[in-house]
Amino acid sequence: GASNMTYIKLTAVNDYQTVKLATGLAAGKHTIRVYKASDAANDVISVSAVRYVGRLTKSPAADRRIEFLGDSITAGADVFPLGSMQRQRYGALTSYYSYARFTADALGASYYSVANSGWRLCYSLNPQYTIRSVYPYQSMRSAYAGGEYDFAWKPQVVVINLGTNDRYSATEGDYQTDARQLLELVRQKNPEAAIFWAYGAMDQAHPSNRWIRSAVEEFAATDGNAYYVSLPQNNAGANAHPDKAGQQADGDATE
Repeated sequence: GASNMTYIKLTAVNDYQTVKLATGLAAGKHTIRVYKASDAANDVISVSAVRYVGRLTKSPAADRRIEFLGDSITAGADVFPLGSMQRQRYGALTSYYSYARFTADALGASYYSVANSGWRLCYSLNPQYTIRSVYPYQSMRSAYAGGEYDFAWKPQVVVINLGTNDRYSATEGDYQTDARQLLELVRQKNPEAAIFWAYGAMDQAHPSNRWIRSAVEEFAATDGNAYYVSLPQNNAGANAHPDKAGQQADGDATE
């Protein structure tokens, strides 16, 4: 029944570490959720075994499924200001406080979050740092690590939040071309999903807001199930990122 988050720092590298998730629980039914805080490019976490006293029951499947594709904003980076107590405790990444989690919880949805700090939209300029380069595969680290992804999970909604890191290097043509190609790839892999492009959380004044909106609207004219969502700007976190309140506001807008 508790809604607070406990942060557990893993220190083992290429080894196993035993982590106590809960103890001293009262008799009754409890739900424990585990979130991976760091983004996919920085580490891989695997579960070897689960030990428990009591009885495990399978959680019911959520009626809604959402997939999020993004950069540091979606990964929950820099939510807490530099030098703050929370920053010292949690570090740079806290996916628990990202708008993706806020959105999914508000809608009672299960979600995947494919997000890396620093990642970009424009494949034409930086193919090695774009979601598009890894989206068809099981692993973000290597296209060969797990082979192609089967897309069997079938999200009902795919939310894209990319383009912020391209602001100082890409042109309007780059934005519109790469946005269109990413939308086409997402549609190819998710033919029934609604696609939302949520943007503007760090810089509403930049013309990329207009460029991406234009690309989404052009795509939607023939696709019929794609939408642009303008996110409220918030730069109160570290390195001008949205803080916790900003992430919550982005979640409200996306919801």
